[in-house]
Amino acid sequence: MSTTSSADGGPSGSPELDPVRTATLAAAAQGARVVADRYPDLQLEHDPERDDRWYDCTAWVVEPPGDTPPERIQWLSSRRFATAPPRPTAPLVDAVIGDLTAAGWVLEAEVNGDAGRDVTLRKDGFALTVGGRRDVRDGQRSSLLVSVSSPCVAAPAGLDGPD
Repeated sequence: MSTTSSADGGPSGSPELDPVRTATLAAAAQGARVVADRYPDLQLEHDPERDDRWYDCTAWVVEPPGDTPPERIQWLSSRRFATAPPRPTAPLVDAVIGDLTAAGWVLEAEVNGDAGRDVTLRKDGFALTVGGRRDVRDGQRSSLLVSVSSPCVAAPAGLDGPD
């Protein structure tokens, strides 16, 4: 069993993990609503198989080597909003962060780089990051990204190693 399954709701359909998954998806939906309300011209590009997944956080790798089952896992969920035409999205981050902090999220970290900007907020043990690009080169796609990670939790007993 891979720790990256999403279609069944969790590794081996583990009901003890449903609250973590549900809370992470709710936080991602909250971030997505803020972006959609604030910037209705952006297009949500969400693929649950790609964007909503369990990950092994024991060693911070997607899957442990060999048949080693993970000890701790977390749910990661992201929502990408594309711009058309492509344009810098880093300037859009502040308004989204303002709305989320007004809703109870607390600023944790900000990373400003040449390529873009990411701001991470925390609430109830969950991390929500909003990121955007500073520039867009010819032929590049442009998007604003909202990603949420749950706290790491114990993997359920009997969880198989990766497929």
